[in-house]
Amino acid sequence: MRNMKPVSPIRVVAMLSMMTLVGCGASITPTNEPVEVTIKVTAKGQPVKNVALTLQPLVGGGQAVGDVVNGQLVTSVVPGTYTYYIERGKQPSDLKAIPEAYRVGALDRRLEIKEAGTYEVSMN
Repeated sequence: MRNMKPVSPIRVVAMLSMMTLVGCGASITPTNEPVEVTIKVTAKGQPVKNVALTLQPLVGGGQAVGDVVNGQLVTSVVPGTYTYYIERGKQPSDLKAIPEAYRVGALDRRLEIKEAGTYEVSMN
């Protein structure tokens, strides 16, 4: 057998600390910068207006709420996968054009924003 020297407690603590920092601890992921997007919003084929569209993140991203004017929402969002829904209208009558199913988020309704640009949301 080989002669084994005892390991000092300080070395043990140092090695465990290094393991935690290198690979056993929580990973740090850089945050994405917001990108400017235009989202064209239609319901039953017609441009939507006077409502607030909410983008709720499913993967990545961050929640965004903005006013839809003349069928478009221009906003900045962090790239990610979102569900979307209409939160409110300027007037209660503005919601009449929006199908009931689109007044709450849904996991099967997704909008993937990868980069700046124009996206379309159709509520039929």
